[in-house]
Amino acid sequence: MSSELLTRSSASRRRSLLRSVCLVVASVVLGCKNAPPLTRADVRSLIEQSEAFSAPMDPSIVFIDTTFHPGSNTKREFIAISGIAVKDDGPFGMAGQTATVVFTWQWTEGPYAHRVLRSKAKLNCSSGTWKVYADYLTQHLWASERGEED
Repeated sequence: MSSELLTRSSASRRRSLLRSVCLVVASVVLGCKNAPPLTRADVRSLIEQSEAFSAPMDPSIVFIDTTFHPGSNTKREFIAISGIAVKDDGPFGMAGQTATVVFTWQWTEGPYAHRVLRSKAKLNCSSGTWKVYADYLTQHLWASERGEED
């Protein structure tokens, strides 16, 4: 009789453990949203609206012409997207997706006015919404301004 109780208790524990594992797997699968499609218009909008893109020029740049003072029209202007590469994060994309974007832009006035520059941006979608990595974008915008971006 005691061995029969042990067998029932052991089977009950296994079922309980199996149920718990199934609940965890189901919540992970259902909790992961698929990333919405990333269009060129979405990429452009995300970059243009980012804090990094609207920030001032790299403060480490020194111009020979010291008479230039940025005005209200001195801003970055998005030109075009050269390429977008999207990859899944984690196994089967369960952690979302990351996109690397190459694009061109220019300053509207000042020493770099209308000089086409090329930069990269990284975007991530892990909760159903695409977001720009601001630090990465700032680093690459400033590298372009210094002539270091490839």
